Parts: sequence; structure tokens; C-alpha cells
Amino acid sequence: MAVLLSWKAEHLLNLPEFDDQHIAIVEKLNSVHAAILSGKSRSTLVREWHALLELLREHFAAEERLMKRERCPSLERHKNEHDYLLRMAGRMPLTSAATSLVREWLLTHLKGSDTQMADELRSR
Repeated sequence: MAVLLSWKAEHLLNLPEFDDQHIAIVEKLNSVHAAILSGKSRSTLVREWHALLELLREHFAAEERLMKRERCPSLERHKNEHDYLLRMAGRMPLTSAATSLVREWLLTHLKGSDTQMADELRSR
């Protein structure tokens, strides 16, 4: 399978629920990317892409619920970033450009906003 993104220890937030969700998102992203590169049918691509988007929605909702409950100051900006990705991903054609967009967004988000969220949660 073509690997678009390899999960590394440096991506861990040490928040097990979210780390597990991130790993599942990366695995699904790689699966979608491999399906695109191998020329799978349009119906397969759509099904895989929608499964990825659903994983993202569920994960984003879980993060946002916890951030709201814990009154994290970065919640609004964090939610805006989630909303941006879902908007962009919903508009793009199912090509490797779409999976690359998700990859780059995810890496930036993990290193920035998710790390900040984890720090805020640990400081409570």
C-alpha cells in the first residue's frame, strides 16, 4: 500500500483517546490515497473518502466537547481549523491532491493546535 503519512512517536499528544483516533485517521488517509493511486472505482473512492471524513468529524467533535468542558482558551480557533479542513475536503475532487491537502493540514494541526490543546488540558 502506498503510504502517504507514517505515524511517528513525535505525533503523540499523550492523550490516549485522541492518539488512537489520530492513528485511525492516518490509516484511513493512507487507505484512501492507495485507492486513488491504484485506480479503484469511483464508488470505492467515494465510500473511502466519506469514511475518512466521518472519522474526522467524530474526532473533531470529541476534541471540541472536551475543550469546551475544560474551558480551553484555544477552542474557537481550534474549531475554526476543523471547520476549514472539512469545508476544503468536501469541495475537492478525489485525487491525490485531496489526500495531500489532508496530510499537510493534519501534520500542521498536530504540531500546532493539537499540541497546544494537550498542553492546555494538562495544565488544568
